[in-house]
Amino acid sequence: ELQGYSNIKLYIQMEKYAKGASTPTLQEYTITKWSECTVSGIPCYEFVFPGIFAAEMGNQIYATVVAEKDGVEYRSQVDEYSVMQYAYNRLEKTTSATYRALLVDMLNYGAAAQIHFDKNAAHPVNEDLTPEQQALGTQEDPVPENKESKVPLEGATAEINGKNLMFDTSVYLVYRMAFAEGQDMSQVSIVFTYVNRKGVTKTQTVKASKFGTSGSYYTANCTIIIPSEMRCVVSATIYDGSTPISNTVNYSIETYVYKKMQNLDNTTYKTLLMQMMKYGISTERHFQ
Repeated sequence: ELQGYSNIKLYIQMEKYAKGASTPTLQEYTITKWSECTVSGIPCYEFVFPGIFAAEMGNQIYATVVAEKDGVEYRSQVDEYSVMQYAYNRLEKTTSATYRALLVDMLNYGAAAQIHFDKNAAHPVNEDLTPEQQALGTQEDPVPENKESKVPLEGATAEINGKNLMFDTSVYLVYRMAFAEGQDMSQVSIVFTYVNRKGVTKTQTVKASKFGTSGSYYTANCTIIIPSEMRCVVSATIYDGSTPISNTVNYSIETYVYKKMQNLDNTTYKTLLMQMMKYGISTERHFQ
């Protein structure tokens, strides 16, 4: 109950493991944005904390509501939770087969990320799954497809010449770009667009001021892809103002996995990519 209070925020301390470390440190965050919602008929305040990597599903998060009234600061009790705890709790309570598969695949994905990135790898988040629970997840490795294609532009003065995958608080594609010498970058942008499986068109425009650099190249991140859309094909085109100046490149996270599997020697990364795809497909299936 926060009626009459001001300066409402959520104070968070989250466990963070350095690579190879066996004990965590605590990183602090303060969230000041919230929204009102109703849960089971009860008015609530909702805070969203997006700062969790795949390899951090087992990291404990300590959350405290902080608010002021009449010049006095008040704090709630500390709530301790993790994505892993949520998943195990829901596995015990849900009767949905597709949601159970999603939860198991998510835990397997998190464990694969822990092992590959060496983040508290001695305690993978799926270690307490029973054989019966593991059997609820996706058993066969998906077979990724190559969905890359190109729509040429005559007289193109810019080029998308590389794609990569980044694991952050979400998984996203990174595009590498090259431009003609002397290109005025003031009006340049790259536009990402795709139609998801519900028929909704999603678009992201990244202006040149937000580009990164990689050697002599520029980079841009396509961050609008959610787990259930890993198989959706994203079209990327570079513009100068409203004029296209590059070929349109069609690509997907699934395509990245397909290409990596052709000559991948790193077994932990291969496992991570397969578990990521399983999680993406089971998420797609559940929310279909």
